[in-house]
Amino acid sequence: MKTLARKTIDACLRQLDDPSIVANPFPCYASLRRFGSLVFDPHGQRWICTGYQEARAILSDRRGRFGARLAYLPAGTNGRSSQQLWALDHVLRLALPFLAGPLHLQLRRALQPHCSPQMAERRAMALQELVDEQVIALAHVPHEAGIDLLSDFAEPLALAALARFLTLPSDSLASLSRWSDASQAALSGWAGCSTAQVEQLSGWLTEALEYFAHLVKERRLHPQRDLVSYLLQVLGRNRGAPHSGEQEACSGAIVAATLLAMLAAGSRGVAHLIAMTLLWLWREPALHEQLEHAPALWPPFLKEVARLDGPQHVLARQALQEVVMSNKRIRRGQIVLLVLAAANRDRLVYAPEPDACRLDRDQSHPPLAFGWGQHTCLGEHHTLRLVQVATSSFLRQFPTARLAVSEQALCWKNWGGLRLLQQLPVALSAGTQGQDHLWASTRHGERREGLRKQSPIRRPYVLDLAPDGATAVLSLDLACCEHRPLRIEVQPERVVVTPEGADRQEQVIVARPSQQGSTPMREVGPTHCDHAKQRNARHDGLQHRKHCEQEKGRDEKDLEARLRHLFADILQLDPGQVDGQTDFFEAGGDSLDVATLLTSLHQQFQIDLDPFVVFDHPVLGELLSIIEALIVALPSNEPGCRGQAEGESV
Repeated sequence: MKTLARKTIDACLRQLDDPSIVANPFPCYASLRRFGSLVFDPHGQRWICTGYQEARAILSDRRGRFGARLAYLPAGTNGRSSQQLWALDHVLRLALPFLAGPLHLQLRRALQPHCSPQMAERRAMALQELVDEQVIALAHVPHEAGIDLLSDFAEPLALAALARFLTLPSDSLASLSRWSDASQAALSGWAGCSTAQVEQLSGWLTEALEYFAHLVKERRLHPQRDLVSYLLQVLGRNRGAPHSGEQEACSGAIVAATLLAMLAAGSRGVAHLIAMTLLWLWREPALHEQLEHAPALWPPFLKEVARLDGPQHVLARQALQEVVMSNKRIRRGQIVLLVLAAANRDRLVYAPEPDACRLDRDQSHPPLAFGWGQHTCLGEHHTLRLVQVATSSFLRQFPTARLAVSEQALCWKNWGGLRLLQQLPVALSAGTQGQDHLWASTRHGERREGLRKQSPIRRPYVLDLAPDGATAVLSLDLACCEHRPLRIEVQPERVVVTPEGADRQEQVIVARPSQQGSTPMREVGPTHCDHAKQRNARHDGLQHRKHCEQEKGRDEKDLEARLRHLFADILQLDPGQVDGQTDFFEAGGDSLDVATLLTSLHQQFQIDLDPFVVFDHPVLGELLSIIEALIVALPSNEPGCRGQAEGESV
């Protein structure tokens, strides 16, 4: 019986490479599940995990029992190629998915505010503009010609959104597609790649690493308000900060490898998810009607699509020590293949109808499409938001679009653990061109104006006064200024900035620093042993202490007011909306805003804060207490109170 079972398991695994099975591997996954949620494949000397609970336990492991699969070289690589691949693998092992311990926690915590649901909402308008550009371009395509939804819409959109998410320079857009393909192939161990493909992909990967190494070097010399500068700041200022050249090179390699890993995760996979979401809505029109009448159902719908047809089907993990799980002993060094597509349809968890898309499904067992635990995909919220905006906008523009071929004729491929569509031919319906469904410029402007009211938007500029009081500092966000020109007037004593179309100006008055004379200190302390003079001295000391306490109270109120205005200016809020209970991140701040806040605190108060202080204490009142303590600890520039205290004791 065991021999028969092993032959059946081996047959199921071999079938997964068959193109006809790749198109619909779910019956094969169901056959594997019948042998158990965790079974051993003697032919490949590996474990196959198809159960939800087991896969979730391995992904969420915090005891160092499982780790990323060790590197291996494809067959047929020569000496020079093998050396290059080992060097590339050494760098990629510094990416966030492969890090562990304090460094992983530090980097992940630094990225979380940048990837939070609040930030996904703040990016809604920017994502809508990217989608509008792609959709309106498709509106001019002759309807009889049709399109490939992947190459003509989903993939360019995913790359543009990814570049915006990673705040990469515009000169990298042309290369992102091949860099993401090369990163995905390398991170999956070059699975399914021929020797020629490995040579080509490794060349692209080398090109990507050289580009990011140059970008890191440039951001070290000239930091900007982007993700690369922020990550370098986090790695360079916190908990064992690198100071030597070797450590700086390591931090730069970590940033480059992490960006490549995010490229691999956010390109083909996101485009596939956009395509599959549209495919599900065309397959079941009733779902589209439900979403039209109840937009609040979009999040559960998208999670169901990710569960049923997410791109990540298989993920490899390696046992770092001997583990007993489900009464099975996994030995150290053995590979465990997590078949996430099978775990996401586990009947023990998703009954009834594990293969159906149900919007009322219990959310106590979230799908594993975006990982789980400490290695959950940080871009989940950004991805789901982009998919929602892209699919709803496409269907609004082309309400009668349909598949140009039968669903059985679609071609699929395995790509390093991903199951992806190769093409999605779509016929754009006649009658949608130039009619009411086409967004006229007025409707487009109205929709953008509505989005501006729904989510706070960062200004394209920041106008501030330098600490010396004699210099105006104007910081421009060129990406925003490209779509919103500014008028800048530099006058002898002021700088005036007026955004195009705005009904207000913003100005900074530049004045020379005031020369304040120091107030002469009153002589305190008796010169004769006279009781009346002693009483006067004591009275004067008490009065001055009271004056110092009043001044301290005013300073504290002034400090709180200045911090409130900092919050309001960075988060684009009205100062009246900010109080002691305002949470920096819940109010819309992100990791890039943290860098701006730290710079402003240094300029105004001459203190250097660790970014993790803001992450751990984002509420204004808590942060105020910490800043007050730091200011008190600074050397005093006003020794008057100390002198009076000494006089009081005489």
